[in-house]
Amino acid sequence: MRLAAVVGLAALSLFAIVSDAAAEEVPASGRAWELMTLAPVSSSKVLGVRPMANDSNRVVGSTIGPPPESASGSILNFRTLRRAPDGWLGSPLGLPYTAEATTVIPLFAPLEPIGFSTDEETVLWLSATPLTPGAPPQEAMSLYRTVHGGPPEYIDHINEGAIIFASLFEYLNFADISSNGDRVDFSSAEHLLPNDAARTEGESIYTWAGQAVEQVDVDNGGTMISKCGVSISHYSGMSSDGSHVFFSTPASCEGGEKEEKVYMRDLSTKHTTEISASQCTRGDCNALANVEFAGATPDGKVAYLTTTQQLTNADTDETRDLYRYDVASGELTLLSGAPSAVTGEVNRGRVFPSEDGGSHVYFRATGEMLPGEAGAGEKLFVFDGTGMHLVGEAAFPPIFNETASGLWPTPVELSADGSRALFLTQSPVLPSDTDGANDAYLYDANSETVTEISQSPIGGNGPFPVSTEPPTPANDHEYELWNTVRPYWAIDAAGDRVFFQTQEALLPEDINGQFDVYEWHEGKLGMISPGYQPLESTFGGISRDGQSALIATNARILPADMDGDGRDFYDARIGGGFPEPPAPPECTPATCPLPASQRITRSDPISLGAAGKGKRGQLRVLEVASRPKGNTLAVVVSAPAAGTVSASVWVQEGKKKVVLARGSGRAAHAGKVELALRLTAAGKKAKGTKNAHLTVSAGTSKAAETVRVKFQ
Repeated sequence: MRLAAVVGLAALSLFAIVSDAAAEEVPASGRAWELMTLAPVSSSKVLGVRPMANDSNRVVGSTIGPPPESASGSILNFRTLRRAPDGWLGSPLGLPYTAEATTVIPLFAPLEPIGFSTDEETVLWLSATPLTPGAPPQEAMSLYRTVHGGPPEYIDHINEGAIIFASLFEYLNFADISSNGDRVDFSSAEHLLPNDAARTEGESIYTWAGQAVEQVDVDNGGTMISKCGVSISHYSGMSSDGSHVFFSTPASCEGGEKEEKVYMRDLSTKHTTEISASQCTRGDCNALANVEFAGATPDGKVAYLTTTQQLTNADTDETRDLYRYDVASGELTLLSGAPSAVTGEVNRGRVFPSEDGGSHVYFRATGEMLPGEAGAGEKLFVFDGTGMHLVGEAAFPPIFNETASGLWPTPVELSADGSRALFLTQSPVLPSDTDGANDAYLYDANSETVTEISQSPIGGNGPFPVSTEPPTPANDHEYELWNTVRPYWAIDAAGDRVFFQTQEALLPEDINGQFDVYEWHEGKLGMISPGYQPLESTFGGISRDGQSALIATNARILPADMDGDGRDFYDARIGGGFPEPPAPPECTPATCPLPASQRITRSDPISLGAAGKGKRGQLRVLEVASRPKGNTLAVVVSAPAAGTVSASVWVQEGKKKVVLARGSGRAAHAGKVELALRLTAAGKKAKGTKNAHLTVSAGTSKAAETVRVKFQ
């Protein structure tokens, strides 16, 4: 039996759980934990982290309270973290703000970064505080850009009123920066140009490329398309390079169009195209109907539309169908077409195209979409080069039942080529799924098979869903508000590794009853969070290659984590890990005695047993005695070699083993070393005399004894 881990719950108290299953103290799949603490101890509290992109050596994180080296007085602060050979190094993101925090409620931030270039060196900021001369006054939200930490560049005024958080702004408005940082596209209800003066409601879309702001929602002659405004989707409404913008006009606009239409503006050629225009030339094409934007590939070369209107000759029914629009050719292709006897229809909302130009696109539909298809409920389908295929039933959680313009996490995550899809559903896609809760499934388009990955021989059908929302923070001073729309599940680019979080124990080493993060790889489940510790862990995203998987946790996984139960970020990294820093000086009775009311003493002589009689060169317990002067329990051992030696006294309580005292010391060489064991939080509550276990470890060597201890 061995000690699994220790988690700090307060400055002077420790608590530990030991697993009967001899839990591994490392994450799965050849990973090692690396501490990515965002700020020094006690200076600030971890708020969130921006998931990695392609680079597993760089990430942006946020804190509440400025780190000491930050020039900003803002209550929200952001840092870039970069991986060095001996650890993660953090530096301020270069906040363009040096005054004190806001004059309103302290949690209201004066600014936030809401977009990054791919290399994270160019940042798009939203600020309710003027950052440049001539910018709008306090409590007028404006956009700014910084390049390589330089001075802010004013873009334009976006809205009135003090900002609460940028994530809230993003639910209501659109703003994003191109992958190279050169262009910013955004929406605003303000009248920013003379050309938009005729707009009576809604928003217009604008673009900025380092010079003057230009209006996007205009025709080829520069006239505004709709006086009722337009909308742009958060799901690839802007191409990654910022040059293609897809936007929609509202339906039933007074004095305007009666049907919703979709347009594309090519900002490099200044050309606007209505991509929803019908290409049906049959004499019996049905009447005009609303056409809705359903998404686009990241490069903006392919867009997707849903409508009941027959946009091509191939569409012969009047149910809602899915179309693909090819930007280069201007051609519309019906994807969900089927014989007219089939009565199913594509659901409203976004679709999920692959990164490789849309070789695979996944979408939801209800009813019968293919001849002979059973069931009338919601299902997930994929269209690839060979046609449309059923993936499985897919009753997504309500949070996902939003339109394509809203900003919500996606229930479907794809490998780069789309051949593998991770999706969450409440439906029992396989007969083995009997819990009625959200479960994670992996679809392989090559074999057309579905695997439930949130299930194992010991769990998976309990009342514990795969989490779609962040767990409640462990402390009142911690928040999970930044990046709230990131999904709490992921698949890597190759489709080989899948990640998700759940409160259900799917492996024997998950004994804490808290949220933990799992990884599926090559058909096997493993844990990347410390399931043997009593505090929860939250999934924070992965690098696209799957090398790094981020977790936020209040657990103390590594000795370098010195902020008690404060939230920290760790990288569970394949082939990772850093040399541990030198151990801090040991606490001695002379430097930190315990109060007399918290003494632990040996009750009667101990039988040393086999460990005490071991051969020289082996780890042996030589003596256990009380040290009344220092209020500690002294354990004298014979260490087999130089290095750290640790010991703990623990008792069995039901199915748990609870540590009552612990301590460690460092042997300068092989031979005798004395350890001072001090009470944990559980030990401080203990009363009377107890039969306990003593466990000692040094490197891979272990020794164990029984001991009676008295608490007074």
